[in-house]
Amino acid sequence: MVAERRKLILYQRLYVHSCFWRTYSGAEIDYLEEIKNGPVGFEIKMTQSKLRKPRFWKTEYGGEIKLITRDSYFDFLLKNND
Repeated sequence: MVAERRKLILYQRLYVHSCFWRTYSGAEIDYLEEIKNGPVGFEIKMTQSKLRKPRFWKTEYGGEIKLITRDSYFDFLLKNND
């Protein structure tokens, strides 16, 4: 999923810094994009439909987190976040 997302970003010639996010205690976000509006996190779950947001994410970074599932992965792979 992440590789295909990176292809979309490169194809559209967008400047997006991407990485993953993890704390020392083990809280993590699968994929993170830093765009002009701030950070956007993505949790990729193919079998689970409930999103558990890390406690420190909102207080430290304030960005939104989107859940990518079997129903929403197509938009993740074909649309940018601007």
